[in-house]
Amino acid sequence: MIRKSVSHCIHRAFEMFGYEIQLKKKNNKSGFGDIKYFNDGKSPLRQNSRSINDRFYADKKALHVYFGKERLDFYSFIIKQIEAEGLDLQDKSLLDAGCGSGHLLWFIRKKYTNCRCDGFDFSKHAIQYAKTLLSEGNFFVHDIYTRVPHTYDVVVCTEVLEHLEYPAKAILNLLNSLKQKGVCLITIPNGRFDTLEEHINFWSPESWKIFLSELLDKEKYTIHIKSTARKNIVTFICKNLVKA
Repeated sequence: MIRKSVSHCIHRAFEMFGYEIQLKKKNNKSGFGDIKYFNDGKSPLRQNSRSINDRFYADKKALHVYFGKERLDFYSFIIKQIEAEGLDLQDKSLLDAGCGSGHLLWFIRKKYTNCRCDGFDFSKHAIQYAKTLLSEGNFFVHDIYTRVPHTYDVVVCTEVLEHLEYPAKAILNLLNSLKQKGVCLITIPNGRFDTLEEHINFWSPESWKIFLSELLDKEKYTIHIKSTARKNIVTFICKNLVKA
């Protein structure tokens, strides 16, 4: 009762000067509605732990909220970027590094029915979910810093590197998983717009270009960084055919 009276008095006071107070609901940046696994004010390292991700991917309600229209539109956006780059994934081998739920591979397999799709994630519950979503895919639990047992025509890594303590180590490992003349597709948030607490790394288009140019041998790799209307940086890295 006292709280309501105080609130009423404050509203009346501001109205005397021609102002109106409107209460705004707190924005949950995590995108999980009333479910919160990430962006909770805790350490980014904790928010990117295996245990937190296992809990998230085991929560069907959280997954239902997370995979809304915006998230699914992002996967369609990736398909369009692949097409715009002139990549034909039919009869190609493809690895999704940090595949999470497997939704991107589901979109890819729908478009390219003869593409051999593999995916790994460090969360066992993510892999369990992915196996139910895309039975034709080959999913396995794996650490992104550890060498993958096979090589691929295409490796994709979308919205993963910003979560990592050692992104350079991860990139080099993924490039080692490419066949000769293979292509690695990487997307990251544009650091000029990214404010998520769970992220460890924040690259602007300029700092990302410098980061890659210092990391990679230009004779071995060709780098194509694309600017898009979305708040993402899209990069294609082609493994050049180097003569012995």
